[in-house]
Amino acid sequence: MPRLAPSAALFLLAASLSSAQDATDTQKAAVAENLKKGELKGYTVVESATLLLASPLPEARAKAVAEALEKTAKTARKGLQYGEKEEAWKGKLAVYHVPDRRAYGNFLRLVLGDRTDTGVVVSVRGDEPVAAIGVETNPKATDAEFVGDIGPAIGAAYLQSKAGPNTPVPAWLRSGYGRAASLRADGPSGKRLTAYKTAARGAVLGKGRGPVTLGELWANDRPDAELIATAFVDYLAFGTDKMGQEKFVRFVGALRPDENGDVPEPAKALESVGWKAPEVEAAWRAWAQKGMNAK
Repeated sequence: MPRLAPSAALFLLAASLSSAQDATDTQKAAVAENLKKGELKGYTVVESATLLLASPLPEARAKAVAEALEKTAKTARKGLQYGEKEEAWKGKLAVYHVPDRRAYGNFLRLVLGDRTDTGVVVSVRGDEPVAAIGVETNPKATDAEFVGDIGPAIGAAYLQSKAGPNTPVPAWLRSGYGRAASLRADGPSGKRLTAYKTAARGAVLGKGRGPVTLGELWANDRPDAELIATAFVDYLAFGTDKMGQEKFVRFVGALRPDENGDVPEPAKALESVGWKAPEVEAAWRAWAQKGMNAK
């Protein structure tokens, strides 16, 4: 293959950088328009390496939070085995942090046509990838607490992209992965991770009610369903060995509709990649018993 002359290589690099900046500028304009359309006043929009964060935080704090969220993005990519240059979407992910339930529901309805008023909503189709989260946050929260509140939206977006932009991923899986990636990004000694491990270990091993089963996970109707889902996805993505982590990525891909448009049940998708329910349950509990450490 012929090598480009230095001047030609520099020209191509400049053109690439210019194109990327144009795309980011277009996305920024779209975020500003969405804030206006969603009736969110007093919000700032800040930029980091891979994110555009729209938040009511003062600009300096929002910028610090956005920079810290890059670690969450990196962890989310790692758990889903994205290649170094593999793009989850075009440009940057626009993250809308709306810490008011009523305002959040209004924003989703007006901008995304979604009538959900809690939790995480993601859309990674087209040129304007979006992640929105409406968790109510204490106004006196620290930057680290804001990072913990917003982080699950980023992990959820990466999982949705890996599954396929149009794949109807179960909410428990998408949000569970988002929370797991956010927690793991804190590092092994993080306060949130430590508290989560204590609570999740008791839930998985079944203090007072017996060990949790995959049937309960699929039903998603326990009072602690959110914690159970987080612990299960955390185990598959971060707690198994290399082969298990590869299976997790294949499991996510196996949720895509078939040629007839039929969507496989999670249990069937799990089996399709070589995981048998009794074995997974036993390994999950053993991992919880041993301390829920990442591999």
